[in-house]
Amino acid sequence: MRRLLGILVLLKYCICGDVVNFDSDIKDFVVGNGKLFVLTDHRLHQMSHDLSEEKRKIITNATEYRVNILVPFDANNTLITCGTFNDGYCEVLDINDITNSIYYESNILIGPRQDEKYVAFIAGTGSSRYLLVGKKDDDTKAQDARYSVVTLWNTLQSQYGGIFSKIAEGSDASIQSTVRDVEFVGGFQRVSPSESYLFLNAKTGSERKVLVLWMNSSKGKKRDIIKSLQAATIRCCSDKARPVLVACTVIPSVNSVIWAGVFSAQNQQDPENSALALYDIRSIQGRVKGFCAYGENPCGSESDTELQPLSVVFKHSSMSAVAAVRSGSWIVLFIGTSDGQLIKICFIFYFSLLMLDEKFTPGCPTVLFRSDDKRAVLPRMHFDPVDFKYIYIALRKRDVWFHSHPYDRSGLFRLLLNVQNSAVDCVDYFSYKSDPEFTEFITSKVANDLQVNIQKKADMLNLSMSEVTVTGLQGDRQYLCVLEKIESNAVICKIKGAFPAVDSLTITVGNYVLGMSGTKYLFCLSPQDITGRE
Repeated sequence: MRRLLGILVLLKYCICGDVVNFDSDIKDFVVGNGKLFVLTDHRLHQMSHDLSEEKRKIITNATEYRVNILVPFDANNTLITCGTFNDGYCEVLDINDITNSIYYESNILIGPRQDEKYVAFIAGTGSSRYLLVGKKDDDTKAQDARYSVVTLWNTLQSQYGGIFSKIAEGSDASIQSTVRDVEFVGGFQRVSPSESYLFLNAKTGSERKVLVLWMNSSKGKKRDIIKSLQAATIRCCSDKARPVLVACTVIPSVNSVIWAGVFSAQNQQDPENSALALYDIRSIQGRVKGFCAYGENPCGSESDTELQPLSVVFKHSSMSAVAAVRSGSWIVLFIGTSDGQLIKICFIFYFSLLMLDEKFTPGCPTVLFRSDDKRAVLPRMHFDPVDFKYIYIALRKRDVWFHSHPYDRSGLFRLLLNVQNSAVDCVDYFSYKSDPEFTEFITSKVANDLQVNIQKKADMLNLSMSEVTVTGLQGDRQYLCVLEKIESNAVICKIKGAFPAVDSLTITVGNYVLGMSGTKYLFCLSPQDITGRE
């Protein structure tokens, strides 16, 4: 039997800093301008950006009372939450004190009824800001020919129809589709000019497509925003069809809108199953068949507008998440994979041209972290929206395995606790020492070898060299680091032979595995860093 616990990790300049463990899975988390909000099975946690908990709100009866919308409304100093309790509800909380409920409305279902993907964010400007929600229509009937897939909901009581109303002037403020099977993957609101983008998978029969929907959210009325709808089909790639969007992010910029998408061919046995491609989405013009404003006839155009990638910058068997940050002309992409890796790549973006090396590939593909048990360690990543120096990552952690012999109905049974590589009897009292805490490592040349000094917090574990394995990583290459000494606060090993440096380490102590990165900067600052040289 196994329990899965949620972990939230804060990374700054690519050094693993603060880590917070939660007592149940992380269902969702969002980052506002001054706060971080984490949703678990039974609680909503309000945290500062350094992961210090400030407030918590208990969610009772988590089976029914499932929160499925979590959106910071920073301009209004509120946090909007919605869920499925009874026939649905929405609540407005004080963004600085989530225990303070400002408004509550029942019998309203804004988020998905089922546990499905959705997109939600604040769209619009000034007093005309709305909650935009993209989701699969859960309430359709077999005879329905159209489905509501995007809706604008009021966020203020002063707006036409009152708070949490979807009524616009004369009709519902929604985008309809003749396609029943849709899956929303991502979306964002551009500030200047005010534009809303939504990215989704659409499936009709055996045909799959990736679509982008665009709206001019600077218009004051919801109906006018919906009527401004433009759309296009996104294609990837020239070597093979990858018709499913897995993850996406926008690359921060003032004058351009460069979007990165992870596309999949749905064949993880293929080493190039997924591809990360970049697109210029500044000008989305046209329509796609089957998507239109509420009541519009016919629904969408017959001929699709298609977007082709500017560049395919990375391929992998199973990319699952992506986040991007920009500094000047440098772009850094962080990629999570379903086999447990965190990879960094970077390249130059200059005057709207991607400057790649002579092989037309990005520089410095660096594995920052690798998990031995091949878990999907990075299903979601968010940057701090204030200065983009921090990245928040939700992980899942295996806590404790416990095994018992078959119960013989004698009234007693034996329970064993698996600790490191040993199984011990669970008796009235037993001594347990926590896992070692490694903090950082440094390398130095010693004759023809590379010596690695790993610092750790002092403990009483008395580790032997037979219990510890250290592997140095550079790109996709692995090098055994031969142990020479273990002290209470350090582990010293050597990689034999002429070798310049390592990017990261994997340290194994029994069943405990830790990845440590030696990268010290979030941004790629020099050609030497791009090639992985120090």
